[in-house]
Amino acid sequence: MPSEISSVQPKTRSARARYRSLTRFTARFGVSVLLVWLLFKSIPVLDVLDLLKPKLIPFVVASLLMYLVAQALCALKWKIIAESLLPGIRYGLGLYVILYYIGMFFSMFLPTTVGGDVARVWYFSARTGKVKESAASVFLERATGGFGLLSVLGVAYLLTDAEVLASLPLVGGLLQNKAMAVLVGMLGVVGVLVFGLLGKRLRWLEGMSGSLAPLLWAYAFSLVFYAGFGFAHYLLGVGLGLHVGFLYYVFFVALVSLVSMLPVTVSGIGLREGGYVLCLRAAGVPLNSATALSLLWLLVLLLGASIGGILYLAGFGRTEDGRIESGLRQR
Repeated sequence: MPSEISSVQPKTRSARARYRSLTRFTARFGVSVLLVWLLFKSIPVLDVLDLLKPKLIPFVVASLLMYLVAQALCALKWKIIAESLLPGIRYGLGLYVILYYIGMFFSMFLPTTVGGDVARVWYFSARTGKVKESAASVFLERATGGFGLLSVLGVAYLLTDAEVLASLPLVGGLLQNKAMAVLVGMLGVVGVLVFGLLGKRLRWLEGMSGSLAPLLWAYAFSLVFYAGFGFAHYLLGVGLGLHVGFLYYVFFVALVSLVSMLPVTVSGIGLREGGYVLCLRAAGVPLNSATALSLLWLLVLLLGASIGGILYLAGFGRTEDGRIESGLRQR
């Protein structure tokens, strides 16, 4: 009898966990739908669609390529961190890029962006046989990306025109304080130093940082990544004929990326698009053009994630699959 009760309890807990997960997803999906509806209810949709013409295709392709290159750069910094945590284990950059693209697919089409990180840990640890170190490498790659985001945001914030900052809804007055820009930028540097110098001494970070040098390299690549991220948006703006400076793209893309991390929507949908429209409107961009750019960027994200989906369905990155090429094997 006790054995029967004990076998029922795990099933009950599992059912409850699935219910909670479904409830959270439903709530986030509802918030995304609500935000998208609020965005489009006051926008002349036909005016927006009129801007989305075939002449934009080269700009969308260029933006997509820039986005894929930027994500490949993230895969490179993941490789640097992973090799510091897993001495003696070496894989070609191609494996990291493929797994990163597969992670993009899961992040875009699962309820939360964490899903992509879980997929990366799953496939990478299956190959290395070391779950803790594999998870730590993904965690630190994400962490250095967050620190780079803060530093880029701080610098771009410092260089952005004060009048534009003042025009931003809700946070305009707060963002006019340039001292805050310096503080935000320095938080990124401090974060890397804390992880790199104290990682071996703090119990909750034990085993999560091999040395300072790999984290500094990863942090530096994160700065380049966000510059490339901003440039991918800039290309779409050029295609739409927007007169917005490159640095402002870097600023508001970093700002909206930070806000989109809030776990209240599905993959940031709704928060991201609304944030883009608000920031572009503050820079004097017409409502229909701002909305068109947000939709074009969503298209770029979907196309990029689809490439990861194709790689996943084709079996790349799986240790049990025979189609892993020699360039992706351990060296």
